[in-house]
Amino acid sequence: MARVKISVSQFQRKPSSHGIQEVTAKYLAYLETAGRRPSTLKRYRPELDRFERFFAERGVRVLEDATLDMVDSYATERRSKSVAAATLYHEITLLRQLANFSASRALISQNPLRGYKMKKPKPQTQPCFSEQQLERIIDTAAEPFNVIYLVLAYSGLRIGELKWLRWKDVDFDRNVIIVREKEGWQPKTGEGREVPMLPRVREALSSLPRKSKWVFTAPASRQYPRGDHQISERRALSRLKTILKRLDIPEGHLHTFRHYFISMCATGGTSPTTIMEWVGHGSLDMVLRYFHLSHDESQEAMSRLTQAIENKQENRRQGQNEDNSVL
Repeated sequence: MARVKISVSQFQRKPSSHGIQEVTAKYLAYLETAGRRPSTLKRYRPELDRFERFFAERGVRVLEDATLDMVDSYATERRSKSVAAATLYHEITLLRQLANFSASRALISQNPLRGYKMKKPKPQTQPCFSEQQLERIIDTAAEPFNVIYLVLAYSGLRIGELKWLRWKDVDFDRNVIIVREKEGWQPKTGEGREVPMLPRVREALSSLPRKSKWVFTAPASRQYPRGDHQISERRALSRLKTILKRLDIPEGHLHTFRHYFISMCATGGTSPTTIMEWVGHGSLDMVLRYFHLSHDESQEAMSRLTQAIENKQENRRQGQNEDNSVL
């Protein structure tokens, strides 16, 4: 009697593959359950929709039917549209996470992106305002944007943190700004923190009218005639761009104020761990990415070092002269 060789794998039930649209919905639901920030999910949705359209145009409806060549084609197409290297790296990372999730939940029978690697791009040099540029920006800006830019520059707050700042988050008795979660919003890292107020920040906040629970409110409009609603991040950026063009400052954005604060703290002698605590960064590497040393500050630091060396040499010479006089 002939023997029939049967592998164990023939009895193993392979998972049924789900469509890209379905696994995407499940992945987003998982991220929401895992506590991802609403703004993160809002950013992911159009990116995942783009993946679905890209693969559908190539006849791929199930994620496991995608190939590494297709992923390469996606990257090439995005580069042709002048997408930044960091943005493309983020998109491919998201696609890999989607594939890993789908495979781990048996939504696909195999991971089509297993082994796919993409070199992480080096961080691009970001602009940083000089002290003179900052003062010109604040002087030029109209209310309430002049105070907004001042507080951003001298507190290190993110624009989202400033937008969601309530009066109950400003403790004048303890001289701190409290960044904490509230209904509809949470800090970027998910953790709260306290930021001590510089005198200039305290004075600026004290001068603001308290016509709403929000510290910073947008001007009155037809939709909000009382002018008691939150500021618009887009409008704050638009006003800044207009001012930069008027002042002939080549580049900058709302996050540039945060770069200024971190650089000011570092050159002022604040310890890196304290800066990390104030700005809500989880690593020293991130703080270093934000640090900018201006030419004048560099020259001043070298002058201090030169003076210290000369003082040390002079003390050594005086010590030798004293020894010789004894002999």
